[in-house]
Amino acid sequence: MSRTTVYTGGGSRLLIEKELGRGGEGSVHSLKSDDKHVIKLAHNPLSAEQTVKIVEMVRQQSDRLKRLTAWPVETVHETQGGAVIGFMMPKVMGRAIHTLYGPKSRMTHFPQADWRFLIHVAGNIARAVQSIHEHQIVIGDINHSNIFVAPDGVVTLLDADSFQIQTGNRLLLCGVGIETHTPPELQGVNFRVTPRTPNHDNFGLAVLIFQLLFLGRHPFAGRYLNGEPSLGDAIKQRLFAYGSDAKNRGVVAPPSTLELEAATAFLAQMFKRAFLTDGTSKTLVTARPLPSEWLHGLEVLKQSLKVCVIHGGHYYAGQLKDCPWCEIELQSKVQLFPFSAGQAKRSQFDIEAFWKQVLEVPVLLPLGTMELKPLPVANVSPWAQVQKRLYNTGIKSLLSKVGMSKERRGAQSIARARVQEVQKSWQDLQALWKADGWETLSSRLRGEIEKLEAEYSDIEPQCQRRLNQLQKDQNQNQLQRHLDSHRIENARIDGVGSARKQTLASYGIETAADVDIHSIRNIPGFGSHLTWVLLTWRARVEQDFVFNPRQSVDPRDVQQLERETAQSRLNLERQLKETLKKLEDAYHSGNREREHLNRRAAQLRQKLAQAETNLRFL
Repeated sequence: MSRTTVYTGGGSRLLIEKELGRGGEGSVHSLKSDDKHVIKLAHNPLSAEQTVKIVEMVRQQSDRLKRLTAWPVETVHETQGGAVIGFMMPKVMGRAIHTLYGPKSRMTHFPQADWRFLIHVAGNIARAVQSIHEHQIVIGDINHSNIFVAPDGVVTLLDADSFQIQTGNRLLLCGVGIETHTPPELQGVNFRVTPRTPNHDNFGLAVLIFQLLFLGRHPFAGRYLNGEPSLGDAIKQRLFAYGSDAKNRGVVAPPSTLELEAATAFLAQMFKRAFLTDGTSKTLVTARPLPSEWLHGLEVLKQSLKVCVIHGGHYYAGQLKDCPWCEIELQSKVQLFPFSAGQAKRSQFDIEAFWKQVLEVPVLLPLGTMELKPLPVANVSPWAQVQKRLYNTGIKSLLSKVGMSKERRGAQSIARARVQEVQKSWQDLQALWKADGWETLSSRLRGEIEKLEAEYSDIEPQCQRRLNQLQKDQNQNQLQRHLDSHRIENARIDGVGSARKQTLASYGIETAADVDIHSIRNIPGFGSHLTWVLLTWRARVEQDFVFNPRQSVDPRDVQQLERETAQSRLNLERQLKETLKKLEDAYHSGNREREHLNRRAAQLRQKLAQAETNLRFL
C-alpha cells in the first residue's frame, strides 16, 4: 500500500509527492512544499540496529556533513511516535559520477567538461572523504553509483545511512559494498560483521580518482596474461593493469588508454601505492595515499596543465611533449572532450614558404671513384737521410752496395712497411667512401617531403569529400546515434551485472554502438556465451531504429570531421618540419663527412708519396 503521509520524529506531517528512485533496500520520494529535502523509506521493517543508527546519525548531523552527504536530518515514522521507517535528507543535485568519467555519457550530461574539470572533481571527492574521516566516520561503500556530481563540480555522497559510525562504545558497521571498489584484503568478506577503516576507504577513493583521470578505465580491468580472473579476483591478486611494470604482474592495459605516467610521475607512484600495497603498511612511502596526499598531487597536476595546439578542449600534463588525447581519439574513434573548430589553434604554417626552404637545401650528388694517384711530389724525409748516412760511409757503404748491410736492409724494411701501412689505410678509407649513404638518405627524405606535401594539399579536398559522404550516409549515422543512446549501464542484460559493466566500460564499451564481436571476445571474462548475449541485445536495440529522411547531418558529426581535419593538418605540419630538419641534418652531416674523407685522402696521398720517395731513396 503506497503512503501519502508520514511524520518526522518531532511529529510534523510530511506529504509525499512522488517516487524519485528505488534501490534494493528503499525508495526515495519528493515532498510537497519542500524542494530542499527528500525522504528515504525502507522496503522492509528496520532492524533494531538500523533504527539506532539512523537515530544516532540524526543526532550527529552537522552543516558540514549535510553539505557533503545525503545525511539523515530527521527520522521518518508512519504514525506520530511510531517505529522508524526511514529518514529525511537533503535533496541532492547532479548525476552519478560514472556519467562524468565515461566519455560518451560525459558528452551528453557534462558537454563542457574537459580534463581540468575531472581533476577538479577528483580533488573535491578527496576533500569530501578527508572531511568525513575527520568526523571519525568511515564511508565503507565507496563506489561509482553513490557519488553525485553537480554541473559546477560539487560532489555529494549518497547512501549515508550505510556509513560506519561510532556511538559510545558501539560500532555501527557498513554492511554493504561492491567488489569493484573494495580493497584486496576485504574481497569476499561478510561486510555485515567486518569493521571498516579509513584505509579501506582510501582504496575506493584511489579507484574513483583513477577512473576520473583515466576516463572510466578501471585500474584492475586489463588483458590478463594468465587466466581470466573476475574483477574482484584481479583486485585480490593486485593485478594493477597500468604502468611500465604491469606485464611483470601478468596483465597489460586495454587498448587506447592513457599511460600511467601521463598523469605525472608523482601521481603514478601514488596509484601504485594505492593498488599494490598489502593494506597493512604504515610507512609514508608504501601506505595507501591519504586524501590530503591526493589533494596535493592533483594540485601539482592541475598547475602543470597545458592545452593542445590542435584541440582546444585537450588539456594534459606539462611534462609530456605531445597531446596523448589526440592519439587516443585517433585510435578509438571516440571523441573524449568537447571541441569546436574555433577552438583549434591554427598555426601560421605556410606551405609555399616551407617548400622554398626545402629547395634551399643543396642536393648531395653521388660520389665518384676515389683515386689514389697521381701522388704529390715529396722530398726525402730527414729520417731517411739520417738512415742513409748511417750505412753510406766507410766499409758500410761498400757492404750496402752489395746488399750485405744490415743497416740498409733494416731501413728499407721500415720504409717498405710504411708504404704498406699507408696502402692499408687507403683501402679502409675507400671502404668508407663506397659506404657513403648520404646521397641515398637525402634522396629518400626529399621523396618523403614530396609525399607529405601531397597529403597536406589534399586535406581540404578530403574534408569536403568526407562531408559529402556524411550527407549520403545519413541512415548509418542515425543508426549509430540510436545505438549510442542505449547505454549498457542502464540496460538489463542477462549475466552482465555491475562488475561486468565496469569491465566493459574499462575497455571503452559504453553503449550498444560499441558492441561488436571483435571488441567483446578479447575482454577477460567474456566468453562466447556472454559475447552472444551482448550481440543479441545490440540486435534488439537495432531493430527499434527508424530512419528519419528529413533529419539533416548531425552537427556532432561535422564537428568530429572538423576536429579530425585540424588534427591531420597539424600532424602533417609536424611531420613536414621534422623531415625537413632531417634533410638539413643529412646535408650538413654528409658534407662534413665527405670533407673529412677528402682531407683524409689528401693526407694519405701525401704520406704514400713520402713513404715511396723514402723507399726509393734508401
